[in-house]
Amino acid sequence: MTAGAAQAGSAGNWGKYYSSNHKAYTYGKTFKKGGKVYTHWYGKESTSKFGYVWFRYYSGGKWHKFYRPWNGKHHGGWSGKGIKRIYTYTCWGGKSKYCGSVHRIY
Repeated sequence: MTAGAAQAGSAGNWGKYYSSNHKAYTYGKTFKKGGKVYTHWYGKESTSKFGYVWFRYYSGGKWHKFYRPWNGKHHGGWSGKGIKRIYTYTCWGGKSKYCGSVHRIY
């Protein structure tokens, strides 16, 4: 885990978080409303390959992890109850290739 990941996250805007080769980035907003945590993200990359945003979150006493691929410009969102922490990072060219550093966003 990087120094950025060790910092406490809070609700609000986050990013731009780049892949390690700076060919893709993500940014977004995370907030809590009515007992649910919401994350809306935006991704951009300008090549023939895909960008990947990963989310790792702690809920219900265990860690969960998933990713979303995109090509060009994209945005998406997700939400959940009981979320205590969320981390994110961005990759490019493959779901585990050229990954940037991990950041706590909630």
